[in-house]
Amino acid sequence: MALAIVMGILVGALPKFSVLPWVVGAVAMLLPLNLVTFILTVAVCTFAAALLDPWFHQVGYFLLTEPSLQGTWRYLAQTEAFVWLQLNNTVVVGCLLVWGMAALPMYFVFKSIVSILQPGVRRMFGLPHDSASQPSALST
Repeated sequence: MALAIVMGILVGALPKFSVLPWVVGAVAMLLPLNLVTFILTVAVCTFAAALLDPWFHQVGYFLLTEPSLQGTWRYLAQTEAFVWLQLNNTVVVGCLLVWGMAALPMYFVFKSIVSILQPGVRRMFGLPHDSASQPSALST
């Protein structure tokens, strides 16, 4: 579930006019994660991202205008993937950088939160507490 939340935050925060959120969403669908959690996180973060767009713009603008990176940006701008993924957009670049720096810490924070909340949610809905304690269809 933690991976679904972290991937959902990225897809939700990215502007939807580029191919990038759709590519990340397709990759997320191929990963073994909770799809309901992923979709709900995308929905919530899509609306919340509008509040962070000015900050993402500042971070992306700094990166795209950094003199030491101009050669890299010029080289990348000549590729079709750069244009398709909208990596010349300040909000997209800023969002990717912020998410890239925060992804691992977010994963461990959400993993801890899920592990704390999961037993209570399972009790509340009457679900089994541990999959290891359930009899397997193969055991006799």
